[in-house]
Amino acid sequence: DRELVVLLHGILLNRYFMAPLAWRLSRAGFATLAITYPSGKLPLEQVAHYVHARISPVTAQSKCVHFV
Repeated sequence: DRELVVLLHGILLNRYFMAPLAWRLSRAGFATLAITYPSGKLPLEQVAHYVHARISPVTAQSKCVHFV
């Protein structure tokens, strides 16, 4: 029932970079999802497909999704 915040890290980082923000959002009542994706290894279009495939099962079950 909680709103979901998808946390996408920057180029050449990983999901652990977003951990402090995920913790704060969780404390504020949000569900969070952070994934590591190959931002420096694939073209942007392929990265988009990679991210979509991994977040869509979770976002499809959420009534409200935010992206950071």
